[in-house]
Amino acid sequence: MKPVKAAGSEDFVNFAMKVHIGGAVILTVACILYALFCFDRVVGFLRRSFSWDDRDIGWMLVAGGYPQKMFLGKKIAVPPMGKVNSGQKVFGVCLAFAGPLLILTGWLLYAFIPFAPKQYISLANHIHLILGIFMGLFLCAHIFLGVYNWGEFKAMFGDGTQPLAEAKDHNPVWVENDIEPVAEATPGKHVSA
Repeated sequence: MKPVKAAGSEDFVNFAMKVHIGGAVILTVACILYALFCFDRVVGFLRRSFSWDDRDIGWMLVAGGYPQKMFLGKKIAVPPMGKVNSGQKVFGVCLAFAGPLLILTGWLLYAFIPFAPKQYISLANHIHLILGIFMGLFLCAHIFLGVYNWGEFKAMFGDGTQPLAEAKDHNPVWVENDIEPVAEATPGKHVSA
């Protein structure tokens, strides 16, 4: 492979497209394998994402209290949440629709440009672009808030546990309804995320 020139050059665009397609292959295979081998988790994720009640509306009205915490340094009352909060549910709903559409339109653009009518390719291109930008921005916000909630970030990329006190603060309904007490509690008192 020859060195990549400046952004915008033909070599750079060609290289970027190869990286994009390589990422698409990895994403497609990962989604298919996860759906096949972890189907119960996919169903649980969808069930939680599409389950809404009055608490979710209240949470959305105050944006989970994040603007007040980040910009004003105030902690306000936020409706208690289950395992996932309303913002995560919105991301889950968007991912449930946009993920398959991104994969489908991407492979349509990759494999069927010579065969498909131009209006379908143009539509697929616009859908792919808009959803890609939208989900990319959503992912940036998701990563930022994941790092902002450092304990939850450590649970995602660590051993899958978080301190019980933190879980009670962020997800009290989950702790109250779904977490089973352990007979021999250890000094750190962590719960499985």
